[in-house]
Amino acid sequence: MEIFEKRFNGIAISLLENKTHELLIDDETINVRQTVYHPGEHCGIMEFTFDIENPVRFRLDVLIPENVVNACVTLNEKVLIGLFSDILPIDCEVPKPSVCNGLVEHEKISTLVPGKFQSINFKWINTDVLKFYLFY
Repeated sequence: MEIFEKRFNGIAISLLENKTHELLIDDETINVRQTVYHPGEHCGIMEFTFDIENPVRFRLDVLIPENVVNACVTLNEKVLIGLFSDILPIDCEVPKPSVCNGLVEHEKISTLVPGKFQSINFKWINTDVLKFYLFY
């Protein structure tokens, strides 16, 4: 009987804090810088940047705070996961929908749920910037 070992290649983020995470995947050392800032009283942005020599696939699991009224995620300035509600505080920076050939992109279905982890699994490169916009 063969035994298959399941591996979680990635990191799980449950705190809104400034921190650098280091992981080793396939002999590649990866540093993921997590930065949190608050551009308004009712919003926060959690940004992830990657210090990687070669592209590496791994997963980021991010806990969406229970007290958010809305959220969305961008990857390299383009909306990856759209807003999950119509509620938007007026003092917050909101990403604009992506545009292709002059047409506004179709609305994205949101998988973000307050109090639950959102998994994002990509082959990351060192120029990627992932942002979670959190609205309270």
